[in-house]
Amino acid sequence: MFWADGTNFPAKYWSYPVDHDGEMVGCVVTFVDITERLKQDEELRLTDKMAALGELPAGLAHELNNPAAAASRASSQLLESLGDLQSTTIELTRVGIDHQL
Repeated sequence: MFWADGTNFPAKYWSYPVDHDGEMVGCVVTFVDITERLKQDEELRLTDKMAALGELPAGLAHELNNPAAAASRASSQLLESLGDLQSTTIELTRVGIDHQL
């Protein structure tokens, strides 16, 4: 959409038919400038990103301050991954896939 001075703007529009005796004779179209709403949406996205970014150093500081918890979590994930690897290897052997292929 364009303002009278030729500058463009984002708009949302609605269209309503106009009928007379069951025959459509025209329509009414309403345009609304949504520039401010788009700015607010962008500000909200940036705020969310900044909040997420703020959580990153807090999580890192927590991990650095709690090395035992980090080591425990890592070993738990390693055990889970090794179990998955073992199950996959057994399944591949069952279907006849050789590791030397």
